[in-house]
Amino acid sequence: MAEHRLPLADADVEQVSGGSAMWARSARGSFTIAGDHIVYTAAEGDALSAVAARYSVTPGQIASWNGMAGGDALSAGQQLTIYANTIR
Repeated sequence: MAEHRLPLADADVEQVSGGSAMWARSARGSFTIAGDHIVYTAAEGDALSAVAARYSVTPGQIASWNGMAGGDALSAGQQLTIYANTIR
């Protein structure tokens, strides 16, 4: 399986007053495509909500697919199985 790095997307930048940009928490880990799902490897600072937003699923779905108790923090190197219709 090939490993893919996620590029920064427009969704990674939050616009604030005056037109300046401020970095928001984003999903910056890598992923591999494994049949009908993605194996996402979290990077330092990744948040479950940002990973969920990138793949158009909910944090609850990712937590359920991975037997997680909840919370937004991910550990660098943590692998998540994600069943998504969109790979980006």
